[in-house]
Order: sequence, then structure tokens, then C-alpha cells
Amino acid sequence: MGIADEDLRDLTRYRESDRFSEVEKLALDLAVAMTATPAEV
Repeated sequence: MGIADEDLRDLTRYRESDRFSEVEKLALDLAVAMTATPAEV
């Protein structure tokens, strides 16, 4: 278990990547919004 190297490499372009499911992309969108300054959630 863990994160594949390929997933880590694609993380900065997760929206365009085929490595992430739509649910994973939504979770990453939420994480990005929650950590933005100022928060955008």
C-alpha cells in the first residue's frame, strides 16, 4: 500500500491526468481550496 511514484509525479497536474479517478480529483480540488490563502471553501 502507498502512493505510486507515477501518481506523485502527476499530482501537480492531477486535473489533466488519467491516473486519478473523478472522485480523487474532487478530493484534491477540496484539499487545494481548503489550503488556499485566503480559504476558498
